Amino acid sequence: MPRTLASFLADLSEQDLREMLSGIEESRDRLRQEEDSLAVEAALVDSALVRKARRTGGRAASRTGTATGEAGGPGKLTRRQVQQIIHEMDVNIFRPVDVFAVLQGRGFDVTADATRQHLRRLARDGKLGREGDSYFKLGSPNGDSSHLPPKLVPDGEEETWSEGGTRQGAG
Repeated sequence: MPRTLASFLADLSEQDLREMLSGIEESRDRLRQEEDSLAVEAALVDSALVRKARRTGGRAASRTGTATGEAGGPGKLTRRQVQQIIHEMDVNIFRPVDVFAVLQGRGFDVTADATRQHLRRLARDGKLGREGDSYFKLGSPNGDSSHLPPKLVPDGEEETWSEGGTRQGAG
């Protein structure tokens, strides 16, 4: 009857098996380190592509495959677009990571930091309010939200708001 690898290994001494296991664990650690190193390297190259496209106004493609620097398309993001997306999120208070997730879901090739910067600038310009260190809110610090872009509502329907500023929906 042919021997299996497990039966062959079972015939080795405990010390030999422990040395083999140690070698396997060392190899796994090296592979994890290499994988982490490659992930950092890929992020740096991707960042360089985006920076190059911004600097030259070109259409350098990031590793995600979307072209950056195209006016009105994925890549360049305007404050107006961020404002519209926030308005469509149907929330009063939100974190930058929430907006970033929506942007990523819509195909924008932006970083979390770029999203935070847009939100900070909108708050600085009075277009958004701040709620603590990590949260933003619709409207300016004085509660005025007249500057927000209108939500697209089908003809004949109106949008209603509660006293607390929560959207109640169309109808």
